[in-house]
Amino acid sequence: MSILKQVLIEELERNNHFIDSAEKEISQLPIGYISKKNINNKTYFYYQWREGEKIKSEYIKKKDVQNLDKKIKRRKELEEAVLKAKNENKRIERALK
Repeated sequence: MSILKQVLIEELERNNHFIDSAEKEISQLPIGYISKKNINNKTYFYYQWREGEKIKSEYIKKKDVQNLDKKIKRRKELEEAVLKAKNENKRIERALK
């Protein structure tokens, strides 16, 4: 087996391991977004997500907004990274044929 082929196989395995671990982490993170509403000159924050056709909403305390926002951003970052890794795997598989 050529060195290049061996390197590609190792990269494919590394990507697959990353995809598996990232998808596990994604499943633990919240999906959706945070919306801000001003009512009677007071600001309220709501965590909103979609379940089928319906949009669900839940009030969140001001102190919890930053933590939830970090988790939502982390989920989006991981989803983008998984997509890139899957696209890279497709290119590697084509090169191995």
